[in-house]
Amino acid sequence: MAGDESLMAVLASTAPVVSRTTMRPRRAFAAVRRIGRDALRSNLEGKARDELRAAQRDVILERTVVLIWISVFVMPTTIWSFMSVTAPAYLGHAIWIVLAAIAAVLALRMALLRGVFRERYHLAMLVLVGGVFGPTGSAIMALATARGGSFLFAFFMIYFAFTALFPADALWIVLTSAAIITSYVTASLLQTDPDLVSNLIYFVELTFIGVVLNRVLCRLFFDERRARIELRAARDALFAEVEVAQKIQTLLLPREPMLPGYLIGGQMTPASEVGGDYYDVIETEGGRRLVAIGDVSGHGVTTGLTMMMVRASLVSTLESRADASLAELYIAMNRALCRNLERMNLKLYMTFALLEHDGGGRFRAVGAHLPALIYRAATRSVDEIEIAGVWLGVIDQITPDLVRETEIELAPGDTMLLLTDGAVEHTGADGMFGFERVHAELAAHAELGPSQVIEAVTARLAAHGGRQDDDITLLALKYIGEPDLARMS
Repeated sequence: MAGDESLMAVLASTAPVVSRTTMRPRRAFAAVRRIGRDALRSNLEGKARDELRAAQRDVILERTVVLIWISVFVMPTTIWSFMSVTAPAYLGHAIWIVLAAIAAVLALRMALLRGVFRERYHLAMLVLVGGVFGPTGSAIMALATARGGSFLFAFFMIYFAFTALFPADALWIVLTSAAIITSYVTASLLQTDPDLVSNLIYFVELTFIGVVLNRVLCRLFFDERRARIELRAARDALFAEVEVAQKIQTLLLPREPMLPGYLIGGQMTPASEVGGDYYDVIETEGGRRLVAIGDVSGHGVTTGLTMMMVRASLVSTLESRADASLAELYIAMNRALCRNLERMNLKLYMTFALLEHDGGGRFRAVGAHLPALIYRAATRSVDEIEIAGVWLGVIDQITPDLVRETEIELAPGDTMLLLTDGAVEHTGADGMFGFERVHAELAAHAELGPSQVIEAVTARLAAHGGRQDDDITLLALKYIGEPDLARMS
């Protein structure tokens, strides 16, 4: 009994070792099998899998069609000329073989048109190359061999055609190669090929080279498609952000600007999705009424965000310091803008005009911007009133002496037009649009109202031609002298 117990103890202690020893070959075999399986499959896992497969399908089917039409013209010219020189006695057989091959590829084309291979798109390649090109080449080689010739190099072209053109899974490359080799062996049974063994080795080597070449092709193909997908995703994300910025900018513009005693019309046309121009008509809780217009250098998302920062600083300063003078408001805006630009490492500036309505036709203005254009109803002429000072974002600390006020006064019937340089610098066939054309449209349409002035200037700009390279903003205010008649034009 003691001996039996000892034997059992020994067996128990060696069991794990035996188990591990027997498991190692199994694990090794499983690992090799897994590596082989992965090598024969395209790694298309991930969220873009379906899109990558769709791209693979489209390319394989498209190139199948291309090879079909190439073969229709190439097979007769190459095979018939080869047979007429190598084995003229079998030229008639070659003619019928080629005609049968053409009929087969045309039938495949019809099947493709009907969507037969839409789901099993690899089969289209297998049928064309392994089912038509392989047997055709094998039959011609058998005929040529009977007369001491060879058609072996043609198989290199066949292999190159599908391994270098089709981004197919490696398993299908192997299956197609096997179909070609099978057709060759079958033809060799009908007409003995003295180089059968060496040719089979040649085919096997072509298969190996073809798989390696195809793996490189697939890697490049799918990497390029993945890059496209990622680029499109990044573009869509950017467009979504631009759309949000554009919506925010649109919401910041006054929907129904109102000022007692005035008809008002405004329009901002960005050169890109998001513009750097700004206009506003603001009335505070304390009864202050301000008109603003500005233009950030450049255009695009960055300038649009800069414009939003400037407006935010203006509104916040008005709320925190309701009695701040125009100069103090302008200095606060400049200080906030300079700090933000420094943090973002941006070199931008903004022309800006801030006007405060003092009642009736009286305004005070500060800033540095294009001149205000005033249509004088009494004389039917247009005056330019300069708003000269310091641009926002250029100097860190602006002192009050640099922010001088400019007084503007309108008589009933007068119209003031504020605009950005995108209008006057718009270039067409006749050069820049210029102030003279703006004067002409303002003088011709001021009596009709602010909206009509803006429409006329916009139409004249369009007729002037050229591409819009900068944001265009127009803000027109017509003083009608009766506060109870003020309305949005």
